[in-house]
Amino acid sequence: MITNAKEFWENIKPEPKLKNFAEQHPDFKDFWNNCERADWMVILLKNLGYKNTSKLWQVFQAIREKEKQNISEKELEIWRKEFNLFLSRYEKDHVAAWIYIEMALSEELADAIRSAKFMAGVTARLNQESETKIEFMREETGKDKEESVLKEQAQLLKQFLFNPFEPLNISDFDNL
Repeated sequence: MITNAKEFWENIKPEPKLKNFAEQHPDFKDFWNNCERADWMVILLKNLGYKNTSKLWQVFQAIREKEKQNISEKELEIWRKEFNLFLSRYEKDHVAAWIYIEMALSEELADAIRSAKFMAGVTARLNQESETKIEFMREETGKDKEESVLKEQAQLLKQFLFNPFEPLNISDFDNL
């Protein structure tokens, strides 16, 4: 049985940055508290059998509502009613909750990166930069945006799931 984050990630064969982070934060609780990457947090939770479906749906709803910040109150209310109908059908479906969360997180990340790269390219082109410089600026902007969005998403996970590795929350796992 896996007892800490370092041991867990060794079995997954992580990328070097993740392996280094896990070595610095080997305890699950410490890993969670210090992690600023939602993608790493989701991998950890899924593979350890996190099963608090109610909290997972709250995370999904928060992600989707964040996307709707520019719509009217009436449209938001309609969306919430539709979401509640959807939820009444799937609220106990643990697998569906994970599928929808991963989809929402990855869509939000991809959209943010795509938009940031587009704007960087437009700005560089307006400044009459070379094609090489434009591509470099787009890539750097995309990396920066990826880092900031993953950090925001990590905060969202912490807001709704608190620290699932606290003794109070251990019953939320199948494999701990």
